[in-house]
Amino acid sequence: MKFNQEKFLQDAFRLFMCMNYEKASFTKLAQVTGMTGAGMSYYYPNKEAIFKAVVDKFVLQTHSPENKFNVTAITLKDFIVQYVEGIEQTMKKLRVFCDDNLTLQECSRNNYHFLIQASRYYPGFDAKINEMFEKEYDLWRQIITNAKDTGEIYSGVDVEKTASIFRQIYWGLAFEMSFTVGLDTQKLLENLQYTYSLLVR
Repeated sequence: MKFNQEKFLQDAFRLFMCMNYEKASFTKLAQVTGMTGAGMSYYYPNKEAIFKAVVDKFVLQTHSPENKFNVTAITLKDFIVQYVEGIEQTMKKLRVFCDDNLTLQECSRNNYHFLIQASRYYPGFDAKINEMFEKEYDLWRQIITNAKDTGEIYSGVDVEKTASIFRQIYWGLAFEMSFTVGLDTQKLLENLQYTYSLLVR
């Protein structure tokens, strides 16, 4: 049977989302992906290689700004809407890979757990995810700078601090709500739009 890499990585991701890296054995991976150990070894020499491939696909690629956000906005006001839309689409995409019996809250919490696992077991992950974060900060910086230059917001706005505030509203709310009901993107949008209202003339 032809190897379906897409399905294989999805199944492996589902397992790593729900189970600690240490407990997700090669045998368990074979079981959930429907492959034999020898079959997996042909494509991935060990569990670490599978884990890295999963992280590459479902974190570093899925969450990269160029894949996550369809930025056509010229104004900061419009960018905020597109930013939240990108987050919503990514959440829907990743929600598919959670077990059906898990709530949005549990999926959100598992996602943070998965990121922590990646930071521990993926060599060089911290540098890669920081590079990804920096690209997203650059998006905010560019949009905010343009908003200053065009007079959309106050000329005295500190671009760096404002970019940090917008980004941290998202990360703070997403982390906090992972312990309750999962990220409410409407609430996120409202918080970002309120912050924007404090910057306009």
